[in-house]
Amino acid sequence: MRGFFCFLLGIALIVGGTYLYDAANQQPGIDGTITERPLVNWDVVAQKWDLVSNRARREWNRFAG
Repeated sequence: MRGFFCFLLGIALIVGGTYLYDAANQQPGIDGTITERPLVNWDVVAQKWDLVSNRARREWNRFAG
């Protein structure tokens, strides 16, 4: 029962965190359109993951030699 509760809590944290991220980063443009696409689009997630992984790789290479 405890494992099932933790599973549901994890899902709620992921969905809530994504909602908060999207709500905080949506800014209307000059013409009223949203300038940044929501994180729930897989291509946006892939693009952001590439940015994070490339930066981590660059920092590791700088640190390691």
